[in-house]
Amino acid sequence: MPTYKGHCHCGQTEWTVKLDEPSHTLCHCDACKIVSGGEFTLNALAAKDDIKITKGTLKTYDYQGDS
Repeated sequence: MPTYKGHCHCGQTEWTVKLDEPSHTLCHCDACKIVSGGEFTLNALAAKDDIKITKGTLKTYDYQGDS
């Protein structure tokens, strides 16, 4: 299973994620438009157990979309 590395924009948090069959979704909700500054966001889908935080500490952000 391929492993990918990623990080947040500021570099305070880094992670690795294992994606057996990489898949994604495009979201066009108002919240994603505001966060991205565009018409949609492109989000990778991964199982929680396949994501490992390698630097930093995550904080939570909960949002219930309309869709």
